[in-house]
Amino acid sequence: MKICVPTENGSGTTSRISDHFGGSPFFVVIDTDTDGVDVISGSGCGGQGRSDHHLGQLAARGVEAVVCRGMGRRAFAAMREAGVDVLRTEHDTVSEVLEAARGGRLSPLTEEDACGGGRHGRGHHQHGHHDSPARRHRHGHGRNLE
Repeated sequence: MKICVPTENGSGTTSRISDHFGGSPFFVVIDTDTDGVDVISGSGCGGQGRSDHHLGQLAARGVEAVVCRGMGRRAFAAMREAGVDVLRTEHDTVSEVLEAARGGRLSPLTEEDACGGGRHGRGHHQHGHHDSPARRHRHGHGRNLE
């Protein structure tokens, strides 16, 4: 399975997770079957201003799931419509996300968790809905990617 993680830098599995999918400067795509890693520049996804502007690049790479901390509702809807699973993480690095994914410890991001729209930029994580205990998912109920 190929998963995509939005990141702050393009350092592969050591990359730090970006707070929000749409504003991410890089995307790390990992093939969990082969451990292959592909780094995509966020600026290379084209179509700025559209909610699904990253979807074409991800689809071209066969991405089946996106693992992120936050995503806008329009991007969330576009991913779901394209058949791409959207999973939530609070991990710090891509390698931690990969370990959690393989252990089935990632939960789906729900439409309620998705943000109302617009670019949030840095500090997005401080909106409260990502950090509130009512919004946190219990670990162990996620999808196993092995």
